[in-house]
Amino acid sequence: MIKSSSSSRARRPDLKSAIASLLLVAAIQAGCATATGPGRAAQKAAPVDTLEARRAQARDYLGLGRAAIGQGDMAAATMQLREALRLQPELVEARESLGLALYNMGDLDGAIEELRALLHQKRDAALARLTLAAALIARQDWSSARAELEEILRQQPELAQAYYSLGLARYALGDLNGAIEAYRQLSDAVDHPLHLGVTEAGPLPGGVIKATAGIATLLAEGIGDTIRYSLTADPVEEARAGRALLEAMGLRERKNIDLIACPSCGRAEIDVIEVARQAQEAFGEREIPLQVAVMGCVVNGPGEARDADLGIAAGNKKGHLFVRGQNVAVVPEDKMVDALVEWATFIGEHGVDAAFERARSTREQARREAERDRAALTGAHGDDVNRSEQRVKLIRKLGRGE
Repeated sequence: MIKSSSSSRARRPDLKSAIASLLLVAAIQAGCATATGPGRAAQKAAPVDTLEARRAQARDYLGLGRAAIGQGDMAAATMQLREALRLQPELVEARESLGLALYNMGDLDGAIEELRALLHQKRDAALARLTLAAALIARQDWSSARAELEEILRQQPELAQAYYSLGLARYALGDLNGAIEAYRQLSDAVDHPLHLGVTEAGPLPGGVIKATAGIATLLAEGIGDTIRYSLTADPVEEARAGRALLEAMGLRERKNIDLIACPSCGRAEIDVIEVARQAQEAFGEREIPLQVAVMGCVVNGPGEARDADLGIAAGNKKGHLFVRGQNVAVVPEDKMVDALVEWATFIGEHGVDAAFERARSTREQARREAERDRAALTGAHGDDVNRSEQRVKLIRKLGRGE
């Protein structure tokens, strides 16, 4: 299920093209299209008069039409298949292949009309129903598409393409859990690589949330081999989101900074949101595979972010720099971001042990200053700066209806 924006969209396959490719593979496997060399599709069958001969000629035109589909010449395929149906209107295979050719030409109304007519004759024509569902998806008639796909799966549970399209239809109807379940069924039914994503998830931040909810759930279950985010945003944001998800789940080696930050509280000595934004901007796309923390206060910051490779915490107009939870240096508050970038670059090039060695002469002084500032801030604000006890009492009181 996974797409992008502006000029990038024009350069890569869209949903209709992706489904068309799946349908063509299915058509060749089902005998509704033939992989053949050029030239055959343009041939004509010899004229005949008898009923038996007309049927034989219709089969010839059917073969020519299937060959044209295999070559991707849908205009020629349509011409040959219509001729086959003129000679033998009840020829189910010709109508099925014609529906596929019309769909690939973009004639959705024509495809839907032919395929629905066929399904009145032959309800178990799975490829015809799948092509019909694809045409309905292209028309964004999600409810009808879902009904057709569920009918296919009742008839032929092993048809992998139906699971893919059903996931699209279910998601478009707002049924994210249904889309996830469709992929689970697809994973059980087939043994080949699966592509995950949510088509047209929407703008930031909601689009990222919706796509991640689906993709991450499946990846955590071991389902999926490639992913794609489809956001109403700069295509760069799609790549960033995909990379961040894979790195967060440990499925991709981190190449860039993983910036974490506290949510800010009453102890924060700085505008954590702004400093974190500045740090993210300063690091940009530098390939430094470290986790870096921006913390609002020196009271809790170094302890809470002790597992980060590098971090900085504010206190008393200073930035307390720490490596793996150990204070290593103190810098002026307005130099916090510069210090983070400098030390991250050093650690990226030389390693954590080299950073501790670099800080040998400053570590003890940094530790003492952090202790002094921590004590001063605790004395100024108390142990419960966020008034947690009062809030808990208020919540309990409200819970009792008082």
